[in-house]
Amino acid sequence: MERSAFQRLADSHRRDPDELVGWLEDALARSAPATLHPDADWTQAEVDILVSEGVDVSDERPVTLDATAAGYRRYLDILASGLSVAEAADRLGVTGSRVRQMLGQHLLYGVRPRGRAWVLPSWQFAGDRLLPGVEVVNQALPRDCHPLAVDGFLRTDQPELEVGGATLSPLAWLRQGGDPSVVQALAGDL
Repeated sequence: MERSAFQRLADSHRRDPDELVGWLEDALARSAPATLHPDADWTQAEVDILVSEGVDVSDERPVTLDATAAGYRRYLDILASGLSVAEAADRLGVTGSRVRQMLGQHLLYGVRPRGRAWVLPSWQFAGDRLLPGVEVVNQALPRDCHPLAVDGFLRTDQPELEVGGATLSPLAWLRQGGDPSVVQALAGDL
């Protein structure tokens, strides 16, 4: 039996497919009703989840959901590639309690889909430490900003972040040792 894109995503990040289903349900709960293109690469189980969340899958209105589907998949990828509290603690050489404290202080950015366990997006880590300056940026991120908006902001070139005539994304800026206060100011405008 051929594996679906959903199963491949779960496998590629060594995640339980049921965990991804919960995250997909969370993403769908945050979005407006939409229509699913009949040619989209979804299994029947995935379509059933979409239908249960109000997505119209009828052939009569074949509106392509490329952007929405890409958003769902990106959201799942953010969560699937993220770290649990225990994994972040292990990576940083601290306790799980310290990681939760850092989440509470907004030094770490975390997503808690529908009250489930914390997931810390991997973009804020550089090996066994935090990306330099990311704590400053994380504190400026609006608390009500959707994880896709945060991820998009951090990965999109910003005209204010220029080095040698090239614009950089906030993540690239921080990786190159740029001043985190510049990104902090931009993050406050999200």
